[in-house]
Amino acid sequence: MNKVIKKDDWKVSVWAGGTTNEIFIYPENSSYVDRAFKARISVATTNNGEKSLFTNLPGVERYISKLSGDMKLQHTDHYDVDMEDYQIDRFRGDWETYSWGKYKDFNLMLKGIRGDLYYRQIRSKCRLHLEKDSTVVFLYVVDGKINVNGTDLETEDFYITDDNILDVFGNNPKIYYGFIKEWDNRWKNLKIYLTIIALYGRLVKSFGTEYSAVR
Repeated sequence: MNKVIKKDDWKVSVWAGGTTNEIFIYPENSSYVDRAFKARISVATTNNGEKSLFTNLPGVERYISKLSGDMKLQHTDHYDVDMEDYQIDRFRGDWETYSWGKYKDFNLMLKGIRGDLYYRQIRSKCRLHLEKDSTVVFLYVVDGKINVNGTDLETEDFYITDDNILDVFGNNPKIYYGFIKEWDNRWKNLKIYLTIIALYGRLVKSFGTEYSAVR
């Protein structure tokens, strides 16, 4: 599988503070609006500069990176961050998150699936190794021209493949790249086990608090 998604193929949606361009969603024909998706990649532009609350997305792991502008994030009860260009912030979708500023950002969302996002400026030629047996490996050209596994790409092109090795060549292009991978049964079972342990811990803590109150 090798595919190039051009900007003309992005799915554009307008919201109160700006626009969101959905570049890729997995599985194919999934719906972000219905929250029926496993992975989503998009570029968004925020124009109003005012404090705004991120959509609450339980069960979603979020990765966001500033492409341009001024961007500040506040994760209530966790941390604040003034984003640098191409810095990647990873956080949970159910956190209470606010942003300020006028900016453009790159987003990866994962729901019930593994993955990660990276940034790099290619100086000449290199080989990028992503996780073996990935469901999807992707690369987004932030700026410049690049050749990936024999395919020529330019600014804002989005490349997807099922090959975990990317041979890239270019004269200082800037890229995001990463992978998406279905959980295998071993990891699924571990995830279920850890969830049960976490729930048990909450129940014990809750019971202890109630018992203390009764005493």
